[in-house]
Amino acid sequence: LRRTLELSPNSGGAHDWYSFHLLRLGKRDEAFAEMAKARALDPVSKLTNVSVGFFLYFAREDDKAIEQLQLSDSVPGHDGLALVYLQKGRYAEAIQEFELCIMGLDEIDAKEKAAALRQAFKEAGMRGYWKKHLQLLITESKRRYIMPLEVASEYAMLGEKELAFEWLEKAYEEHDDSMPDLGLDREFDSLHSDPRFRELLHRIGLPL
Repeated sequence: LRRTLELSPNSGGAHDWYSFHLLRLGKRDEAFAEMAKARALDPVSKLTNVSVGFFLYFAREDDKAIEQLQLSDSVPGHDGLALVYLQKGRYAEAIQEFELCIMGLDEIDAKEKAAALRQAFKEAGMRGYWKKHLQLLITESKRRYIMPLEVASEYAMLGEKELAFEWLEKAYEEHDDSMPDLGLDREFDSLHSDPRFRELLHRIGLPL
């Protein structure tokens, strides 16, 4: 990334990617400076706007993240909004954004999936939603590859710590390309106090 910036210092995308790298390493001030450069270089880019929103979400600037993500009517934008609303305890809004995300993917069974998840939430709240989502995810894994980190996050959200760690190990062994975000991903906040989580971060090469 540094070499890319040397060759193309006015690349908003390069500053965008580098900002996330710095945030992963705990270099918060430098990360914000890089994201500001990305935004200044490409202010109307939908991709940059969504990236800024996710960056603010990872940086735990939730109100600013909501403001940013609301600018983008896109699948990633709805996904990001749903995640922030979860952190704010605005569950009904989170479910609505997740549904828009599902429908935006334009899958054959999107309507049925959205309806099943909506009903699960209605009957048993967020726990019911995550249980149904996990069930659908495992069913889907029979048709296509599902990243282990995605399954691990579902178990973490359900409070199933041992299963979450089991799938985190699978993600590590399979070199899941989302692993560098493990320290930022707030769906794993409940695992941070466990020594196994800190040991896994150490193995990946991330700050503890």
